[in-house]
Amino acid sequence: MSQKLDAHDKKILFELDNNSRLSAGEIGRKIRLSKETVNYRLKRIISQKWIIKFYPLINASKLGYYYYKIFLKFNKMPGTVETELIHFLRSDPSCANLRILNGRYDLAFLTMQPNPLGLREFFISFNKSFGAYILQKSIHTVLFTHHSNQKFAIEDKSIRTTLYHGEVTNVKMDKIDYFILKSISKNTRVRLVELATSLHQGLQVVRYRLRRLEHKQVINGYFSAFNFNLLNRKLVQIDLTLKQYNNIAQMITFLEQKGVCLFIYEIIGRYDLSIELYVENDFTLKIILNEFKEKFIEDYINIEVSNVSMDYVINWSPFDAAIDRVSKIEP
Repeated sequence: MSQKLDAHDKKILFELDNNSRLSAGEIGRKIRLSKETVNYRLKRIISQKWIIKFYPLINASKLGYYYYKIFLKFNKMPGTVETELIHFLRSDPSCANLRILNGRYDLAFLTMQPNPLGLREFFISFNKSFGAYILQKSIHTVLFTHHSNQKFAIEDKSIRTTLYHGEVTNVKMDKIDYFILKSISKNTRVRLVELATSLHQGLQVVRYRLRRLEHKQVINGYFSAFNFNLLNRKLVQIDLTLKQYNNIAQMITFLEQKGVCLFIYEIIGRYDLSIELYVENDFTLKIILNEFKEKFIEDYINIEVSNVSMDYVINWSPFDAAIDRVSKIEP
């Protein structure tokens, strides 16, 4: 059984959410604890599964990929087929994240594709196994992804990271860059010396390459995925159809200030905004929604709320699937 988090544990979580590549020594200096104490506490936090994964926010639009958010409604789908479908998506390199929903739709996932033809080819493969079990699918083009820091541990200012997907570019990459990106995407806390050893490169080379990926905004930050069940929080998805777009920025700021916002997607399709919130209970959610509706009553047409029954943190790298394993490359 997991122990409760104390004030020092929460400070560690806060720092790791803002930058999950911080070393124990760097965290210790920020929160005034010794490196050894931070290491001990961090090992306990991880072993008790307070943290599910350390992940980077990669913008694949810098590497030639468009983002699509797909909503699926099932049609008489047996449990065994649903399990196969989830495994199919988790095994696909194009899948960035995956949510199992209780609402209008049964599942939503984010896919990265080089163009609309790539998306169609994805669905050709998908439909061979699952097409008969899909009653409805709703496809959305993603324009922006907004990520907010999580503030359940410590009340602090909101820190927003925004990725633009409206147009794609192609940052020049070689096999060293690809290997670093794939390795970091599996675990942001992988040590540079480990990468250098696997690559048969000097430490300074690997450090420079990583910083260049950050500078080119291929990597946009290093974050932590927390176990909301242990934290007594529930994840909900709110999808909005807007009447006008003038106040989108104000809507995002409003939700961030509530301290429960994780991701917000600006999209084109049936919905215009898709929002992920982690709330304590339905009462808290109702208060937030009532305030939102009152403040933006003239801006939206419809709001749909879905409970997220299963949250899969997949892989923001478009080059390999989350359940793959990183292997060494030959010199």
